[in-house]
Amino acid sequence: MAAMGVLAMVTLWIGVLSSPHRDMPIPPNDLSLPIFSRSSSFSSPTSYLPSLMSSSFHPVISPRSLISDAQQRHGVLTSAKFKPSVFLNRLSQRFSGSIRDLKKKRFPESNSLVFTDDLETQLSRLIQERKRKRAEKPSDRVSVPAIAFDIDGVFKMGGQYTDFGAEALRKVIDAGIPYVLMTNGGGGRTEPQYAAEMNKKLRAVDDENHAIDEYITKDQMILSYTPFDSDLAHLKNEPVLLVGCRRVIDAANYYGFKKAVHLSEYTCNHPLMNPFGKSGVEKDDCVINLEREEWNEDFKAILVFTDPEDFFEGVQVLTDVLLSSRPGEVEYEPERRIPIVFSNPDLLWKTQYAHARFGQGAFRLALEVCYKARMQALGLSEKQIEERLGDFVQYGKPEISQFLHTKRAMLNQANAIGCDISHYYMVGDNPASDIAGAKNMDDRALQNDEKRWSGYLVKTGVYRDGDESGNPTEISGNVLDSVDHILDAHKDEIADLKKKKKVFSRSGGFL
Repeated sequence: MAAMGVLAMVTLWIGVLSSPHRDMPIPPNDLSLPIFSRSSSFSSPTSYLPSLMSSSFHPVISPRSLISDAQQRHGVLTSAKFKPSVFLNRLSQRFSGSIRDLKKKRFPESNSLVFTDDLETQLSRLIQERKRKRAEKPSDRVSVPAIAFDIDGVFKMGGQYTDFGAEALRKVIDAGIPYVLMTNGGGGRTEPQYAAEMNKKLRAVDDENHAIDEYITKDQMILSYTPFDSDLAHLKNEPVLLVGCRRVIDAANYYGFKKAVHLSEYTCNHPLMNPFGKSGVEKDDCVINLEREEWNEDFKAILVFTDPEDFFEGVQVLTDVLLSSRPGEVEYEPERRIPIVFSNPDLLWKTQYAHARFGQGAFRLALEVCYKARMQALGLSEKQIEERLGDFVQYGKPEISQFLHTKRAMLNQANAIGCDISHYYMVGDNPASDIAGAKNMDDRALQNDEKRWSGYLVKTGVYRDGDESGNPTEISGNVLDSVDHILDAHKDEIADLKKKKKVFSRSGGFL
């Protein structure tokens, strides 16, 4: 009877704690589950947000874009499924990790949750923790600003970093407020690699009397393809074709894509696909033996991490793969469709060259035009063509999906220091991505009664005089000017944060 009583109590508390109406010290469900978007015009996306414990979807629709039903058919949009491990992890987040010690010990074949013998002791401790958190008044939590920074054109021009960028980050760190760096690039690096490289280069340009060891951590890096890790988890055991520089294969392996094939490897196995490649048919002295060539890859998706090394090869081969799983044997398979996921919509970006250069957005534009022309040549109807173009999925700024990942990272930092976020800022040089993204998020905030966003445009990158197309809140000379303005506007909040000695520790704790 005692055992039955304990089990009943467990069931009751699980029901109470898993209620979606309970207040939670973790980001809301629209930030803690995968989000996908598609926007063929590079405008703000439509996002489908899975509910916390349900398989149903609740659309949050932007009036400026539409989402293709094909994405749901491809499995790009996935629903959350209840799993005991996921449930326990969510409970552990609510109780500061103390439930992680609870183990499933008896009756492993049972679907019910059965914990260890010290259940009553554990539950008592969790109950007390919950009561303590309930007793904490909202006024006890300080609200501070959070800042998302672009990288290229803000902290660096190509590989050349700036001293004022290093000083700006030091001021933000000293203020103790949440911040992240988000870029529409990444260059095939992993987040730890990019953070380590930035820290090294920022130290080199910073004032030697003030330089610090760590300006940024891996958890504060949002690369253009960072969302692939969580949002494309259902493809990690499926064959996918990777596009980008050679080292993107390392990033894909870091995320856990076990069957990823780089475009260069694919074309090496099928050299005749690119007539202008190293072994193409235009080389008269090259004879290709096709007797052993096999077309068994059957890719489930194409992931564009960075711009392709060979622009023509990318356009030609991706068009072939989008049309057929066996391009060398069957030119077009009407019933087969796969998504192609882009990480960066930027048409232009800033390097050390005097003028802006084409980015991944230019490659998508070229591919879309050529793919459409190829389908027209094959006799597809306009409806069929539009449906297939709907297989293009876009990440990167200004997409809402990208900014929601950034928002989640900043909320995680705020929760770590026991504070709330009063206002979100985006500091960048590109009106079409940085400022437009902040505007998209502010429109969403107004619709959902959330904290507002502001876009600060700096003049150190692709910005040109008179370019205010994204309606920036403020135009600054550089990132240091922007940081000074933001910190001054929130100086009282920051002072309150420091008084409570809850300054953010970049290692995840308190100072």
